[in-house]
Amino acid sequence: MSNYEELTLDILGVKTCVRKGGSGPPLVYWHGAGGGGAWHAHHALLAERFTVYAPDHPGWSDSDNPEWMDAMLDYALHYDSLFRLLNIERPTLVGHSLGGWMAATFAAIYPTRLARLVLVNAAGYPFITEEQPDFFAAAMRGGKAFSKALFHNPEIAKTYMPANPTPEEQMLRFRHMTSTARLAWHCWFDEKMPQRLARLQVPTLVLWGAHDGLFPPILAEKYAAAIPNSRLVILPECAHMVPFEDKEALLREILELPEAPLS
Repeated sequence: MSNYEELTLDILGVKTCVRKGGSGPPLVYWHGAGGGGAWHAHHALLAERFTVYAPDHPGWSDSDNPEWMDAMLDYALHYDSLFRLLNIERPTLVGHSLGGWMAATFAAIYPTRLARLVLVNAAGYPFITEEQPDFFAAAMRGGKAFSKALFHNPEIAKTYMPANPTPEEQMLRFRHMTSTARLAWHCWFDEKMPQRLARLQVPTLVLWGAHDGLFPPILAEKYAAAIPNSRLVILPECAHMVPFEDKEALLREILELPEAPLS
């Protein structure tokens, strides 16, 4: 994997860990409920073409855990402050799962701040006729059923979901689930999201795994239909964890997305 550095930032009193690597135009990667705490292979690949900033959300891994941050607006404002501190201008913003919900929220609040928006198996779009998954119960049970919901390739799943996690890994998972619950215990979406997406002004990629067992591909279609100037790509050999299952497709599809013109 490519070299990277770890930054520890004070964002208005909230310690935030950011991993930074690569060179080129800025790309900010927001992880999902369980994807923080490491410089993953997909970060390293993206860093071959971009300067990648991969923060741990507040409440995850090495960042602070402020209990008052319990709404997506809190995270959008937090990251606005982080962008300003690091002088990140017109980044490509990639959000996976829970991070995709954050990214869609950020782009609706700041529709001219980004060069591109990439929503990967994103939470946040209302389940209307679809059955909403009981994510927390499934995550705490773990096992093959939860693994299958996340990964299409069982061999890749074994790498990221060890059968016998250490006590430290179990405690970290519990911390992440607690932070996720503050945002999504009641539901995995914002009922006003479809109306807010009409504000988006940047080229947007909606990237999804065909076998996603948490957020079915019909939600990808709804996201894409609600976003002006969007492109929908469904990957046939992936489930929910697209960045881990096909990082090459992630990079390829990002590079094919045009940047927003300078205003």
